Amino acid sequence: MFEVWMQERSKIEHLFAEHDNARAILFQLMRLGLGYVRVDSQANPNVAWFHYHPINFLAGIAHSEESHLLVDRIPYLNIIIVPTEDWNSLVKEKYGDELRIQKRTRFSPDSLDLTEIRHLKQKIPAEVDLQRINRDNLRTVYPAVRRTIDLHFGSINGLLKQGVGFCAVYGKRIVSLAYSAFPFIDEFEVQVDTVDDPSYRRRGLATAVSATLIEYALENDMVPHWDASNLASIRLAEKLGYSDPISWEAYYRKKS
Repeated sequence: MFEVWMQERSKIEHLFAEHDNARAILFQLMRLGLGYVRVDSQANPNVAWFHYHPINFLAGIAHSEESHLLVDRIPYLNIIIVPTEDWNSLVKEKYGDELRIQKRTRFSPDSLDLTEIRHLKQKIPAEVDLQRINRDNLRTVYPAVRRTIDLHFGSINGLLKQGVGFCAVYGKRIVSLAYSAFPFIDEFEVQVDTVDDPSYRRRGLATAVSATLIEYALENDMVPHWDASNLASIRLAEKLGYSDPISWEAYYRKKS
């Protein structure tokens, strides 16, 4: 396949137009010039692949020799997002027993109400401080979140330069955090994490940090998208005012 350089990406964006899921990730990263885009032909591309580790978006004609070869090239444990039933069928056929499915639910942000968001933001224990993320407080983030930040942004500095987030700080350390999941321009997926400790669960921390991030986005002409991977995230999305849930599936390949 042939790599598409930054200055040429706009010419092949139409190949990805059928993607309805995770669009904020796909098109924001493409327009930032991050990851890489490859096509089957420089003159007349019919198959395209966008990769930003560990996510892969496939596009174009699913039933071609090149699309079959492309599906075989994707590394194990990488997330695969496809736009059509033809691509769904191809991935399931090629991977067979090695296919793993990640069920997700995407929501519409069109119903978000800034007044209600501000109200939810206030429901936080008095001893917890809401802060915008910075180098100092991010040093206290728990290891699993730090690994995700490093994976998606390269470093804490990368997140601060190309993302945005807010956190709940208790006892000089972050106990809950909401931030843009990937680098972005004006649209992003919300990523929320709370310390896995009963002391911090069911206290409204995830709601407060998410509401603060959403408020910031709406006040600054940004679109905060929500895509849930579990029931808790679905319920939080509904509480925040997201609507029109649509179920979909992402895939990855794991050796049997």
